[in-house]
Amino acid sequence: MRKPMRHKHTKHVWITLISFLSLALLTACTVAGPEINEPQPGQTEFTTEDPNGGSNNYGPTSDDGARAGGQGTTEAAPSANSDTSSKAPGAPSGRTGTVEEADLYRVSGNLLFYLNTYKGLTVFDVSDRKKPKKISGLPVYGYPIEMFIEKNMVYALVRDALYLSKVNGKFEFQRRHTSQLVSIDISRPSQPRVLQRLDIKGQLREGVSRKIDNTVYVVSYVSRYYWWGWNYNRKQQEEQATVYSFNVANPRSIQKVQSIDLIKDRPQNTQNNPTTTGNSREYYSFSGITISATSNTLLVGENWYHYKYTNNTGSCSSSENSSYTKLSVIDISDPKGTIRVHTRFKVRGRLTDQFKHTYIFDEKTKKGTYLGIFQRNEWNRENCDSQRVVKNTLLSVDITRGDNPVVLDELVFGKPNETVRGSLFDPDRKVVYAITAVQRDPFYAISFADLSNLKIKSEIDGLSGDINLFRFLKNRQFLLAVGRDNSNECTGFDNDASGWRSTKLAVSLIDVRDLSKSRLVQRKCVLVKNASWTSSQINWNLDQAHKMIGLHHEGDTTLLTVPVDYYSKSDSSNGWWWWYERKSAIGIMKWDLTKYDDTKSEKEQNVMENIATVIHPKGSVKRTVITKINNQRTVINMSTTHLSLVDLQDLSKPSLLSTYDIAPYVGTVYRFGNYIVEQSNLGRSYQDYNEFRVKKLGSGDLNDAPIVKTIKMGRIRNVIRWKNYLVIFSYPYDKTKSDKYKRPYFDYSKSVVRVYDFTNAANPVPRGSITLPIAFYPYYYFYCGTFDMAYRFGYYGYRNNSWVSTDRGLALLNNRNGVQRLSFLDLSNGNKPAFNEVTLPDPRKYNNNQITGRGYYNLVSLDGSQFYLTFNTFHKQVKRQDRTYYQYRYYAQPWTFANGKWSNGKEINIPGHLIRVFRQNNKVNFLTQDSYYVQHQVPQGNGSSYTRYQQIFRLYLLQEYGKGLAVLRDFHSFVSWSLRDLLVDNGRIYLNAQRDWYWMQNNGQDWSDQSDHLMIFDVSKGKLDKKFSKATRTQGVQFVGLKGTKLLLNLPSEGLLVADVASIDAPQALHFQRTLGWSTNIEFSGDLALVAAGHFGIYQLDLNKVTIPVEQ
Repeated sequence: MRKPMRHKHTKHVWITLISFLSLALLTACTVAGPEINEPQPGQTEFTTEDPNGGSNNYGPTSDDGARAGGQGTTEAAPSANSDTSSKAPGAPSGRTGTVEEADLYRVSGNLLFYLNTYKGLTVFDVSDRKKPKKISGLPVYGYPIEMFIEKNMVYALVRDALYLSKVNGKFEFQRRHTSQLVSIDISRPSQPRVLQRLDIKGQLREGVSRKIDNTVYVVSYVSRYYWWGWNYNRKQQEEQATVYSFNVANPRSIQKVQSIDLIKDRPQNTQNNPTTTGNSREYYSFSGITISATSNTLLVGENWYHYKYTNNTGSCSSSENSSYTKLSVIDISDPKGTIRVHTRFKVRGRLTDQFKHTYIFDEKTKKGTYLGIFQRNEWNRENCDSQRVVKNTLLSVDITRGDNPVVLDELVFGKPNETVRGSLFDPDRKVVYAITAVQRDPFYAISFADLSNLKIKSEIDGLSGDINLFRFLKNRQFLLAVGRDNSNECTGFDNDASGWRSTKLAVSLIDVRDLSKSRLVQRKCVLVKNASWTSSQINWNLDQAHKMIGLHHEGDTTLLTVPVDYYSKSDSSNGWWWWYERKSAIGIMKWDLTKYDDTKSEKEQNVMENIATVIHPKGSVKRTVITKINNQRTVINMSTTHLSLVDLQDLSKPSLLSTYDIAPYVGTVYRFGNYIVEQSNLGRSYQDYNEFRVKKLGSGDLNDAPIVKTIKMGRIRNVIRWKNYLVIFSYPYDKTKSDKYKRPYFDYSKSVVRVYDFTNAANPVPRGSITLPIAFYPYYYFYCGTFDMAYRFGYYGYRNNSWVSTDRGLALLNNRNGVQRLSFLDLSNGNKPAFNEVTLPDPRKYNNNQITGRGYYNLVSLDGSQFYLTFNTFHKQVKRQDRTYYQYRYYAQPWTFANGKWSNGKEINIPGHLIRVFRQNNKVNFLTQDSYYVQHQVPQGNGSSYTRYQQIFRLYLLQEYGKGLAVLRDFHSFVSWSLRDLLVDNGRIYLNAQRDWYWMQNNGQDWSDQSDHLMIFDVSKGKLDKKFSKATRTQGVQFVGLKGTKLLLNLPSEGLLVADVASIDAPQALHFQRTLGWSTNIEFSGDLALVAAGHFGIYQLDLNKVTIPVEQ
């Protein structure tokens, strides 16, 4: 056996006691803008000026100078109740409670409780294994992390539980981005209910909580990029790790007992001019938390990276890339939940997972000892010499006196360049098992019976691959080990294991009955048919790998289920082009250690047996469990989207019994009478495989409503609703070229249109289809029960992507081969959709710096029978202050359907781009927009300045005045405002705006300067009469649409805000719905809004519900 390396502590263990006691604004802009003739009410002829040369790249002009970022303030980090005195008490001890680790599921009889990523707490009745039934679901409005279950209570941990509150009852909102501890009553599994929610600042992940008796301990983390308010209040945070203790004795009134901030001695980054010889820079970055627990201690390891660079003389410099761990031992021995930092010290190297350390208390000597395995992987460079240091060190530290931790011993183990992978401490036998690996493993059994003399008792050298998970078997006399094998034979010691190759998921049994003679019993790999590149979360998430496998003991036989992901190559036997598809499966094994003969080699054993590999329908399996249901041996597999049940009663014939679609991907939803149709994607990508599922509206959760009808189809591109039709667009499949090139071939220059009639939604009927000679794939920016309602500044219809819906079908403005066309898809006869085009006259041309012809822009709908085509013509070119301005005349041309065809009327001169057309008082009104530009000389720090142009938005309200003429009624200039989006409805204009760059540079950066602003104008009397204008404190809000007097606002990727705007000068906030999926589709059923949100399903919002709390 190789002699272990032993060194002086000062050279190899870096342990240091840590005491707990211990945009620049641009100013003075010079304005010298061009003289702009203000428009006058009654004007009928208009010229629009554009410094961008008349391009249709609409929006603010690009800045010629530097951009200055904003600065702001943020809320304080969580308050700390630090409780470490200079004279620390004795070693933590006295508590004997069981340490519970949270998980995602619990099987109780025939009930499965599953904390699902998308659906929250979900309860299944699995008594009928062929037809599992969801009996309840409780959304938690955040990302569920893990849960504890005790009797009839669930304590769930959730991150990103964002919510809004009103400020002093105003139309202003505070953003609260938190994690939460949620108590849920499950005494009636069919009706779980939330009892309490407690906010926890910071982020949570799996594995950062423990429960002992009636106390829950949680460690949260605030990264430098975390913020809980609005983004404009955000500044780079200082990393923080906070330990919380909660008393959950009364689940209806959970009490926070204490919190302690750990990172009080944060290292400071420094930078002296690195280009100067002898100067340096030094950076520290926080890289994560690892926690472990005993009944008396919570062990919290903070991993830090350290980088130091020094610019030396000569051609080479010096640098140091290293890592270290700040280790906090938290005393949790008080059953009431009081906590304190017993000791805190720094060790060189990383602590990679919870199984790398433990705490031992000796009742006889009353001494407490910390044991930890630290991994050093450093690159150092001194002048022109580089050196890599890779070491794995087992460290024992006497922490009886927290104010004076003493290193007892250290043991460096592993071969050169090997890093430690899996490990497991056995305090009863005073041994730790560990694997170090590059491509071949040595397994070590290291004794800490003498804490001052750590020694390797035995090792198994030459194991191929690595091991990442250990579990005890047979009263800790044997070990189960799960990892990777990179050999062909997968028996443990194959000679071909040295090269890089696709690894296999391997399961090993290790005999540790005699610690001085550990040996491999047998190894088997999970067998997956036609698998390439197999992998498993077990091999990269070492901290949580122990929760991912399923173990079941029956007499002398043990059954194991192991999740595996793999890529399967498609069938290419017919010469067709092949591809790889990602799949998930469960490997099932069994072993009987009574068959073990320790006189034989591992290759001669007959202990382990591969039973089968069962394919899971969708998603990577997060948990697998073997249990008895109605006395029948059953495997339950859980991924984020699917549940599957496998019969294992006959071990020779395991069979898939059923699957349950927990979280289908709902991309869009449409209502037809008393039914809704949800589009669900089931393929490898959005386009490959889709289902349209019809469900009946009712009083329950639509996600659980029975499916009345299903329409299945393959690859599609877009779906548009037209009256009672769903119009489905896809790429034409070219069979001839597919056969020729041996791969699926699609013609992306054309479109196939299929029409489905949902007049009788319970029994939809396929109508006709047509292949279009153009690539026409219309889409909604945000469907809100109808066509896009909001106008996005900067997103008006470009030349090749502008369409409207009419009473006859769809109209499209398109450019093909340099020819501008107006195309019509006639859907009036669904059985025979038709297509025709009109070539538009006089297209734009550029010759010898001359601009001629028409530049066509977009289509704007008035109603089902009329829309307007917009274009401009060049007027003249002017030059002012060394900048060229192009003047154009913009026009809106009406198109009307009459006498069986579409025909155009006389074009109308308008100022700028046409935004919306609407009828008011039986008159056609036009809302247009343009900009003018003000020149600024912005000073720079060196005494010079640069030129920058400020864009000033203007809105115009015009009224039709006879054929071919519109008269200006009113206009409004938005000086120092940037307009985002706009809605027009029922005599009102709703505007979403923000202050522009110039305002913020010259007027400070108060929250109101950086917030969104809601503006409401009354246009019912032919004037742009501003009735409301307030900063809302929000940032990044987008208008969705209006439903009656309810205004819907979208906070992208965060949620939907519902406001009542019945009172034009006093809008009221009603409800904020956290929507984790990226929602772009809303349908309505009365006062209920149905929001399609991907795997999160359909959110159902009561538009009259008032839930936003008031914050004083």
